[in-house]
Amino acid sequence: MLFKFHTPLNFLRALYRVVDGVLTNSGHEPFGIVGLEAMAAGGVVYTGCTGEDYATHFVNSIMLETADPMEIVSYAMYLRNFPEEGIRIREAARRIAHYFTWEATVQNLISKLENQARTQGILMGQAKPMPLPLFEIEDVSTHRSNVEAC
Repeated sequence: MLFKFHTPLNFLRALYRVVDGVLTNSGHEPFGIVGLEAMAAGGVVYTGCTGEDYATHFVNSIMLETADPMEIVSYAMYLRNFPEEGIRIREAARRIAHYFTWEATVQNLISKLENQARTQGILMGQAKPMPLPLFEIEDVSTHRSNVEAC
């Protein structure tokens, strides 16, 4: 589906959650906002492998390696044949997207800027301890072997 008009956020969230997948084309949308919105709504996100910090292949999204349409078709067919994998990805997507709020992003940026300022001698003193990771990723080795067999 391609919408060429303003779409209310509540409608988008419902759409992201029920469709088989959301293709987030990084060439046109480089910051991952659509991907994160779709993940927060519980959608399966298909993204390029261009370094989106939020995306982990077959944990909370599907990262496409090529421009070959058959790549996305093969993943979509796999998820259709193994619906529990799609459910797992959707659940992980919602959990992970929760940690990429504007507040968390700003705090991360401030931390990076403070570190650069200390490195350049502009800011003195010790850095605050880095917080522990906000989330844990489950072991996905069994899931990856299922994908490779597909």
